[in-house]
Amino acid sequence: MSDQRIDARQWAAANIAASAEYFPNLMPQMADISEIGDPRERQLATAIQRTVLQRWLTLDYILNRHLKKPLNKLEPAMQGVLLTGAAQLLFFERLPDFAVVSSMVNLAAEMIRPEAKGMVNAVLRNISKTIAGRSSDGLWEPCRDKLPTDTGYVQFNLPMLPDPAKDWTGYWSIVTSHPTSVLEHFANEHGKDAAVAIAMHDLTVPPTIISAANPLDESALPITKHKADGHYYLWQGNYGELTEFLKTHVDCRVQDPTASKPIAATRDLKLKSIIDYCAGKGTKSVQLAAMHPDATVYATDPDGPRFAALKTVSEGYNNLVAKRKSVLPKDADLILLDVPCSNTGGLARRPEARYRFNRPNRRELVQLQKHIATEAIERIVLGGYILYSTCSICEMENQQITQFICDKAEGKIVNEQQTLPQGYGDTYQDGGYFALIQC
Repeated sequence: MSDQRIDARQWAAANIAASAEYFPNLMPQMADISEIGDPRERQLATAIQRTVLQRWLTLDYILNRHLKKPLNKLEPAMQGVLLTGAAQLLFFERLPDFAVVSSMVNLAAEMIRPEAKGMVNAVLRNISKTIAGRSSDGLWEPCRDKLPTDTGYVQFNLPMLPDPAKDWTGYWSIVTSHPTSVLEHFANEHGKDAAVAIAMHDLTVPPTIISAANPLDESALPITKHKADGHYYLWQGNYGELTEFLKTHVDCRVQDPTASKPIAATRDLKLKSIIDYCAGKGTKSVQLAAMHPDATVYATDPDGPRFAALKTVSEGYNNLVAKRKSVLPKDADLILLDVPCSNTGGLARRPEARYRFNRPNRRELVQLQKHIATEAIERIVLGGYILYSTCSICEMENQQITQFICDKAEGKIVNEQQTLPQGYGDTYQDGGYFALIQC
């Protein structure tokens, strides 16, 4: 599709159709939004895509009530059109139903075939007829005819949801779009009430949070203060303004308060040699370099593009060096292991990750985490520290790996903290975990 013709719904439907081919094994979305010229259309496109990813199981359940064949048995393009259409009807109150249905019917003819128009029209119109109204009064309670949203609820004109009194797992799976395996895991580790609170929190649209080294002027910037200790702010401007802001404020970064906690735990350590073993694009490497100016920070990552980004980032710091893993020093005082994880502490930001949460994937992740830890232990000096960090809230990825490191390195925990996802607006925070281990 050409730049002149593509709009928000086309872009979203095409990208959701591509995701449908791999569901539930969805990966972070990296689609090129520059195909859309109008900034307002870009915003709508990403909002639709995000909503489908965040509410896939909810949409699947509602669509299947009006389909003869299960949604996941339909061709991906049809899934993309129906999912994006249903998402707009249910969760985009400002979009008129008739406009949504009309645009998706036309898109079906373009993306699928002309004969698909009738099916799309019938299904979406039937969904529209079930919606009795919406409320943003915040008085939602579990029931069969009200679907929670991030700001209130959608009122149906019939009891179409599972009975929460008879099917706890099934009900919360549908209304929060979490696989039953995720809910059961959360309930087993944190209790049912906490599991529901976490799943409901995952329905929020998380704010963009700026972490600054020094106070920022709220009167001169599109920001408001976050309530976390330190200099954290909610960004209220658009993406373009944020990009320009970060270019001119090199001591600021986009980072949730929970993600800052691991590095803060090293503040009082006297260090000379630090390794960031899973550095990604270098966010925590830069924090370490700034916090420990007398130490050399060696940053590495096995991914080619991320390592290239590390080399670029390191050019701005005298004490930050990008190194391939094979040439890293073997006398580090501190090794940061910010390992790949299930992202269960940040499912509001990474909605697609909830659908990958199954036993085979968890086993594979745990083995990878143990492998990384085993490699890193060989490069730590006696008395040095390993800082283990995840954005998970699962014991097998957190406390159990920490114990594995302690056993392997004959270490002891000197600081440990787990944070559950919670809060909204200026109290919002992701979940996560870290442990500082002395070897």
